[in-house]
This record gives sequence, C-alpha cells and structure tokens, in this order.
Amino acid sequence: MTNCIGTPKNRVNFGATWDFNDAFRLSTVVNWRDSIRNTAEDVAITQAADPNCASHFADGSNAPNDCELKSFYTIDLSGSWKPTEALEIFGSVNNVTDRIAPLDPLTYGAINYNPMDFSGAIGRYYTLGVKYSFK
Repeated sequence: MTNCIGTPKNRVNFGATWDFNDAFRLSTVVNWRDSIRNTAEDVAITQAADPNCASHFADGSNAPNDCELKSFYTIDLSGSWKPTEALEIFGSVNNVTDRIAPLDPLTYGAINYNPMDFSGAIGRYYTLGVKYSFK
C-alpha cells in the first residue's frame, strides 16, 4: 500500500512508437491495472452486505459492488510533425476510449478514483502545442 491507495498485483504498460523520415512520429500507450479487493482488516460496520468490505454506501451495500475495484485500462495516442528542423507541432489524445474509472472510496485525496486511473476520472482530453527552436 502507498498513500492510502491499493496497489494491484498486476499492472501493464505497453507503448509503441513509429518514426517516419524524422518528420512524423506517432505513439500509443496502453495502461492496464488488475482488479483490487476493497477489504479492510478491522471493519466496524456489521449490518453491511459484506462486513469485510472496507467501504459501504448509506444503505449498507458494498461500495463498490462485490467489494472489488474492477480492472481498468486506458489508451493514449500522441503524434508530432516537424515541417522544418526548428519547428515542431505536436498533440495527444489521452483516454481515447473515454473510459470511466471504477469507484475507489478509499483512495488518497478523497477524489474516489485510484491515482493510477486518474485519466479515467477526467475522461478523454486533448493537448496541442508548437515548439520552435531558435538557432
């Protein structure tokens, strides 16, 4: 455990980049983390659906359902184009599939999402930029 978040046993990051003639670059990264059990060793709520579950909704049902944060993945894409040696135009689309991260009521900062799934809490987002190097 680190900073009040669960650390899954299995995590995978896979990235690939394609460079074409030093002018174009396309990249993708797939981030996946395994499911996490949301249990606590010392739970005081005894009227809950599962007394070993670390979090419960107001009605006593497990939060999240089945006391488990489901596995989660995101896909990020980025690219750049260098029309000249000094000028580069770049951009990215993070969380391309616009996946919504699973509820994590114990996570650090009380944002209810595991920090490893932060792009799932934000949703799909874009960046665009220009870089010019003065010689």
